Amino acid sequence: MSGSFGRELTDHERAILQMAIDTMPVGREQAHAQLTVAKHGRPAHAGTHPCFFITVPNAVDLIPPGSEHPLTLYVAPDEHTVGTIELFIEDGRLDSLDWSEVSLTDNAPEVTEFPSLARIFTEMNLG
Repeated sequence: MSGSFGRELTDHERAILQMAIDTMPVGREQAHAQLTVAKHGRPAHAGTHPCFFITVPNAVDLIPPGSEHPLTLYVAPDEHTVGTIELFIEDGRLDSLDWSEVSLTDNAPEVTEFPSLARIFTEMNLG
């Protein structure tokens, strides 16, 4: 397991999760409650990519059916990347936060962190 297993979420990670939760059609209250106790579980991929699994205690109220599909946020382009951030819910729990980026240039730097909140939207916005 990674050395970051079980660490507190950063303010930035928490803000991104909050943005996604705010788009939920059902289960928003339970998801908010889970977010208050959620932790960064472990990286979702080898290397430096920022995607991660989320851990929440077993005693949390589960998110009811209706929000199982990924909740999608849109990342406006900068000089290097564009993409989406998806919050996955599995078995009624916040499960993972994934950033799927597309490089816009041949020399785009390796992605090591989530984009700034100013680039993240709940609806597609291509800048």
